[in-house]
Amino acid sequence: QFDYRIDVRSDEEWKAGHVNISLHTPGLATIPAVNYQHVLQGKEESSVLVYCRSGRRAFSAALNLLRYGFSTVYSLHTGGYPTLSNTIIQHSLQDPTTSPTKALCYLTGGSSVCPTPLPLSHIPSLATYYRWETTSL
Repeated sequence: QFDYRIDVRSDEEWKAGHVNISLHTPGLATIPAVNYQHVLQGKEESSVLVYCRSGRRAFSAALNLLRYGFSTVYSLHTGGYPTLSNTIIQHSLQDPTTSPTKALCYLTGGSSVCPTPLPLSHIPSLATYYRWETTSL
């Protein structure tokens, strides 16, 4: 389970869709993590999952976080946000009796079927809903 999800995609990608409680750090793959203290400070002992669109930036950003002092960093390197989003939606729609799952509400942050974002305490790790490889660094 991850304490935080860190989205390293561009502002445009973020605006097109994101997990509603991810930390947005565009450029973290190439800019030293110290420049993101306002977002990252105090989270160094947390378990984090870093993701982007395809995985390349996430891996670079994960290495950057390790250099900054993070100790438990995972990089989503198979598919990135589009695959994450599609997998959660497919999982939610598989069984009409449980659709939408909490993960779908977590992803969307609210919709006609999830009128308000679910609090983090009600949502299991997204790792529960996908079977991708993550790289523990």
